[in-house]
Amino acid sequence: MNEVVTMRFTVEFYEKENGEIPVINFIDSLEPKLGAKVLSLIEILEEKGNQLRLPYSECLEDGIFELRCKFGSDITR
Repeated sequence: MNEVVTMRFTVEFYEKENGEIPVINFIDSLEPKLGAKVLSLIEILEEKGNQLRLPYSECLEDGIFELRCKFGSDITR
């Protein structure tokens, strides 16, 4: 029987020289339920890695993908 090996990815956030982490500031600025959903989506990204596709991720160009979080009628990217 063939065993499927899955690799878990680690999401690392950019940190400025002054210690600020822009993505954390962005998530903190969101309505709490949307922020929680974005964090859940980041966990899915860690599980699926570069295999994550629509509706959660979409290729923009040249191997650059956006993470898409739909909450009600809003889509946060």
